[in-house]
Amino acid sequence: MATHSGSWHNEQLQNVLTGEVNDWIPDLMPNSDAYLESFRHLINAQIQFYKNFSTKNNRPIWGVKLPEWNSQALSLIQNTHHETKIIYLNRNIKDCVCSAEKMDMIRGQNEIDRFIQIYNQNLDYAKTNLVGENVLHLDYEALVENPAASLTLIAEFTGALNIDPDVMNHKIGNYKENA
Repeated sequence: MATHSGSWHNEQLQNVLTGEVNDWIPDLMPNSDAYLESFRHLINAQIQFYKNFSTKNNRPIWGVKLPEWNSQALSLIQNTHHETKIIYLNRNIKDCVCSAEKMDMIRGQNEIDRFIQIYNQNLDYAKTNLVGENVLHLDYEALVENPAASLTLIAEFTGALNIDPDVMNHKIGNYKENA
């Protein structure tokens, strides 16, 4: 992720391309505007894929669970695809760390600390920027403790009526057991 302003990156890039810099710049990337435009194209292509897939399978509503899409990416989607509805599912950080460890995504205290830092940044950004009538913030704990109420809320929000409550009986987090 870029740690400096776009103008700084663009200036450094020009200096490198003209041979004026002979330093190692660890976070040097192509022109910031071009990079962001490329990212927008990737997101748009991914969303178009989901739209095509749901249409091909006669499903007017399609949900996607992609934890790797951070809140900034979701904000981009919200701002470029106004009809898209976003459910931001927030889970207790301790449980997230346990799941990440179980999936071998993190090992050791340094990785745990970084994971928590990124989690908190995403949550803060989401609370501030993922707002409006097409965003539903839902707590994982509420979903588990009162699935009927949560599924009703999700159905009303998405328009995906008649969600089978049995969906809550399917557990995903047993990665090592299913390997």
